[in-house]
Amino acid sequence: MSVRPPRRGARPGRCVPAAFAALLLALVPAAASLQTGAPAGADIFRELAVPLVDLADQKERQVVVDREPGRYLGHPTTVLLEDGKTILCVYPQGHGKGAICLKKSADGGRTWTPLRPVGDWGGIVTMGSVIRTGDGEYMALFHDDGRFFRKDGAISKAMTVYKTFSRDGGLTWTVPRELPAALTGDRHTARYAPDGRLFVSFRDTVQGSPSRGDWVAWVGTYADIVAGRPGQYRIRLMDNKRDWDCAYPGVEVLPGGTIVATTYGHWTEGEEPFVVSVRLTLAETDALAKAQKSPSTRNSQD
Repeated sequence: MSVRPPRRGARPGRCVPAAFAALLLALVPAAASLQTGAPAGADIFRELAVPLVDLADQKERQVVVDREPGRYLGHPTTVLLEDGKTILCVYPQGHGKGAICLKKSADGGRTWTPLRPVGDWGGIVTMGSVIRTGDGEYMALFHDDGRFFRKDGAISKAMTVYKTFSRDGGLTWTVPRELPAALTGDRHTARYAPDGRLFVSFRDTVQGSPSRGDWVAWVGTYADIVAGRPGQYRIRLMDNKRDWDCAYPGVEVLPGGTIVATTYGHWTEGEEPFVVSVRLTLAETDALAKAQKSPSTRNSQD
């Protein structure tokens, strides 16, 4: 399956599975028809040549999905249902272990209500991927090393991937190429905005980046990725108070264009991580990026 740009008239916010997988691995296609980008090792891959829009202090955008003093809450996954406003969020009560929480928002992520347990089983990053496969039908995938899927489980040498159901016939990939520094990080999740641009949520890992270790997003086009360009700008969504351990991100795009990005992180110094949603539109961040006189970046030393 090749990576494809958005189709004309495509529904805003639709998943981009091939593009997402390529971003997750920090790869882009290198088929003969796509050999138009800068070569690996060029300055574009070592510099963050785009503005940084900082939303971390805008508390009015932040909605706490779940927070429990002294308990690690992380690794959430979200899915937007067919009504365009109901969002489900699933995550474990613990770092790769513990009871599985399922919360529901009926108002596009403004408020969250707990639901009954998913089941009497768990896993490491349980239901780490939830994908809509049809009207009212979803596929959930996750993995476990034997400790959490069954009661009194024990660790094994093998890591098992679990699914609720699957119609996957397999995927193939083209030769990889390096991405620009502006997209370098972990745990990428990509969604198309209504205007056809990509919003990609991830954890920044670029050495020398002012937002290294934080929850960030990249805004640009499919053509930017193909050509190896750095895109339009990046967004610091929240300030992670640790050097790592944040941003397994769920990203949903509501029919009106509002982006609801949900993840976990160490948002308060000295406390366990908890799950938060951030709401924004690209019109808002476009205006903030335009106001930037120069990129809030410096050279990295990757």
